[in-house]
Amino acid sequence: MTGEHILVFGNADSVFIGLNSSLGEAPHPAEAAATRQDWKEILREDAGRWELEVHYHPGAASEHDQAPMWRRLPSTGEEGRGDFQVLRYESGAAGGSPRSSVIDFTHEDKPGHTVFGFDPADAKPYWIDVENPVTGAREQHRFATTEEYEGWARQHGAEPNVDVADAAQGRTGPGHDVDDDSVDTPRVRPTDDDKEPVRPGAGKKGASRAKAARDAALAAETDAEMEASFVEWGPAKVPPKEVPPMLSEAERIKVSAKAQAEARAVESQGVEDFRAESRKNDRAVEHFMNLDPDGFLAVVRAEVEGPEASVPSMRDLLVEERKMSPAEADASIRRRRRSGEEQALAAFERTLRDKMTPKRAAAEREALGRLLNERGLRESVSFARNRHAWGGELERLFNDGSKSSRALIDILLQSPHLLAAARMQPSLVKERFERMIEKAPRSKPTLKAFEAQWNNYMTHQILPILSENDATFRMARKNRGILKSESTYGHRENTLVNEGGIDIVSFGLADPPLPEKAEVYLTDDKAERKRRLRNVSAQTENLGQNLRQHADEFAATLKQHRAEGKKIDEMSEKAAKQLLDAANAIEDLDKSRVGRGGKGPRHRKDTYIDSVAKILKENHIHMEITSERGNIKTLAKWLERYGFKMAFADEDARNKEPPPSSKPTP
Repeated sequence: MTGEHILVFGNADSVFIGLNSSLGEAPHPAEAAATRQDWKEILREDAGRWELEVHYHPGAASEHDQAPMWRRLPSTGEEGRGDFQVLRYESGAAGGSPRSSVIDFTHEDKPGHTVFGFDPADAKPYWIDVENPVTGAREQHRFATTEEYEGWARQHGAEPNVDVADAAQGRTGPGHDVDDDSVDTPRVRPTDDDKEPVRPGAGKKGASRAKAARDAALAAETDAEMEASFVEWGPAKVPPKEVPPMLSEAERIKVSAKAQAEARAVESQGVEDFRAESRKNDRAVEHFMNLDPDGFLAVVRAEVEGPEASVPSMRDLLVEERKMSPAEADASIRRRRRSGEEQALAAFERTLRDKMTPKRAAAEREALGRLLNERGLRESVSFARNRHAWGGELERLFNDGSKSSRALIDILLQSPHLLAAARMQPSLVKERFERMIEKAPRSKPTLKAFEAQWNNYMTHQILPILSENDATFRMARKNRGILKSESTYGHRENTLVNEGGIDIVSFGLADPPLPEKAEVYLTDDKAERKRRLRNVSAQTENLGQNLRQHADEFAATLKQHRAEGKKIDEMSEKAAKQLLDAANAIEDLDKSRVGRGGKGPRHRKDTYIDSVAKILKENHIHMEITSERGNIKTLAKWLERYGFKMAFADEDARNKEPPPSSKPTP
């Protein structure tokens, strides 16, 4: 949400967020000043639990670039060790709500993912959404039990229950000996039964001596040794196992009261900011403050602090980790948060019933709920909190003593999205602000000017990526194979859009019997606001050199895959050959006299255009334009002569057709 990243430590069995692994995942006090957990300042309070959002499945030994179906599937297993069991645990901790997570993998230099989940309210609570590597299509499956899922997974060469005894060798698929880094089963806190956890690589047949020695060293490493090594990373050496003393109950109450008073002042400022936005907002707040000021502020506070559904899991953690009684845990939580939004609204309504009819009190409650969500009161209070939390950090990041740095900080504290950008990309924000100052050194920097400059920059940088990415996935859904798409890193590493070359190269997938030639598509995506496209240099003026470059790259990739014994799609081979043939033919054309002489560039001459169009047609190559995040609707006539068409034009037109009239025709 904010862009911050936190590095946490772990071993073969668990994750721990400090130097003392015995504290596990539990919330605990800050450690010694030199190594205190500053990242906790972004939390509302030191309570919560880890959730499995995404993890990566590496490949088998010497096959890290291959992702057969068995590599794409989640694991099972009991005692919280398997992917599905982690979600089942998280669902229970969250009060029975559904949970889902993602598995990332890499297949032939292309990133892929599987989504899986657990929904206790469904008759078949376990589900997956996975791309079938054979068909290239995504599939959805649901299962009533983990056993049913395991039976299905075995049909695809997987052994998902990696935690049981007969799977202890780390075998994830028939015939695959797995590297240490491919045993990826996520774990929650170790249970009392985890006396001898299965370590990566343990017991594998045929393991090398070096590998066995590495496993033995890992097994022999103690928590104290591991913690001592982590201390070396810190600014000061702290003896392992040393934990700062807990505050007394009286001290905790005093600290909590001070924090609450500070938070209330910040929330009140957020409400005042909302009132200042318009007279309508001011009148609305004044209305509710006159009805019940304490109740109104309690509702605002509850809305910002999140749903009441999170309280049971917080209470359970305090009972389990801090050994509090349920009553003590509840009292500790309620010192920080009185109630959830619905409870606060109900209390507000009950208070009003002493002053008005129940019907009117219910209407006032509904109106307050709309004010929170529809009119932006919640956003104003949240922004006030963010300003308070990040004001000091902005000073550290941007204040160099100059007037311009002071102006930048003042501007950032006025805009929620600029503040978020500064937190995620401080160097880029500073660079763009300095660029704006350079362009208009005599103008006073304002919020409006910098927002316009930032939005314009982000539009030109990000919109083309999003547009090309949308076009690529739309093609994939249309049963096309993708040979090149830099927006999805589906071609080369470390590439970006707008680097030159053809944006997307794709081909039509086909079932046996295969056609003699593939249908190949060269696509240029334009995220432009204008409606008519007048030039596509990558596929006209520079078509010959771009075809040659991409055809050579595809040929080299296919040659490498053959040498490695990888399975190659026959249609992709056909497409690569057709591109190479077209590149050769256009190179020969460029050496000829066709289109030379006279006024105007050669690539705009009808004789040259017709010759190129003929070569493309003979090789079943189609020229397309997409504008998924732009407004391009029509093409210049000379582009149409090349054979350019708007991709998906017929489908888009059908989607915009009005529904048929229900009235009978007279």
